[in-house]
Amino acid sequence: MKVSLTLGRYMAARYGVLFALTTLAFLSMVFIGDWLELVRKSVSFSNVSLAVSAEMALSRLPLFFQKLLPFTALIAALWCYSHFSRTRELVVARAMGLSPMALLLPVVAVSFLVGLVTVAVLSPLTAASLRHFNNLDNRYFRGIDSDIALSPAGFWLRESRDNDNVIIHARQLDATRNVLKDVSLIFFDKEDQFTERWDASFANITAENTIEAKTWTLHNVLVTALPAQEGPSLVSQRHDQLVYQASLGFDKIQDNFTPPEAVSVWSLPAFTRLMEETGFSPRRHLMYYHFLLFLPFFIAVMGFFAAIFALRLPLRGRGIMIRLVALVLGFVMFVFSEFLYARGEAEQLPFFVAAFTPVLLVSVSGGFILLHYEG
Repeated sequence: MKVSLTLGRYMAARYGVLFALTTLAFLSMVFIGDWLELVRKSVSFSNVSLAVSAEMALSRLPLFFQKLLPFTALIAALWCYSHFSRTRELVVARAMGLSPMALLLPVVAVSFLVGLVTVAVLSPLTAASLRHFNNLDNRYFRGIDSDIALSPAGFWLRESRDNDNVIIHARQLDATRNVLKDVSLIFFDKEDQFTERWDASFANITAENTIEAKTWTLHNVLVTALPAQEGPSLVSQRHDQLVYQASLGFDKIQDNFTPPEAVSVWSLPAFTRLMEETGFSPRRHLMYYHFLLFLPFFIAVMGFFAAIFALRLPLRGRGIMIRLVALVLGFVMFVFSEFLYARGEAEQLPFFVAAFTPVLLVSVSGGFILLHYEG
């Protein structure tokens, strides 16, 4: 048992080093490609420098790291156990009486641990870095200067327009009728001095695909404004209807809402409850939450799947073909998991099914191949 523990630690350490090298290689390629794409995109924007493009690419790197982890585990496991096979360390281990499962345990344990640390510790970092990327993207590329925040009292939206700044609050959003309930608009001038406030019972938002997009029609509006001359009190007046020209329409409000990747895994349950109470659809956030819950297991079974192929690699001949088959099958399963994620996000599959099916498929396939080898 002592010998097997020593060997297990050795194999886990070697796999951990190769996992880190594979991750570094993938992230380097992703960073360079993403940076070059942002540089190409910034040609039309004179205010975007190379440093800004590099900052944006770095801000998105933690998200790419998280998405690539299952495929990274596949490559690293195949690389590691191919080395053990080439150096005949696997032959020696089998001669010692160790079972294939004992030889596969190090890759499963390390992969699961990496996934666990990624979800529990790095998720807040990923969320913060993506929020920073979105802020830079809105400022430099999309020309949108607006923020949306959610609270138990409803959602808050800040808009910067040519002549003023507006803070918008609504208690609830009715997605079926394109209506905001209990709406308040607070106007400030460019020096952030209060000018007036509109309080409406509800507001109709014109659909994005019409000519009058971004038009908000407010009903039963109480306007509170500064008096024409300096005085001790504000002036109030009620209107049946008022029209507000916003920079965001109904669909844009939902599209520009905080993406699920920009919310820490620890905050997602409470955040989705707030979204439901406020009227926003939480399906994207719920699917992402289930994806994170099963991510450590998916990373572990992807490493397990690749290591099985390398357990009995021939010393010469078909070794390259077997590695290629492992890579192709692993990539197909990785793409299939992304397909199921999209179906779950669209509510065409239950969230649990969309997140758990890739884990089940890879583990069952790997177990079948392992039994075939042993048979």
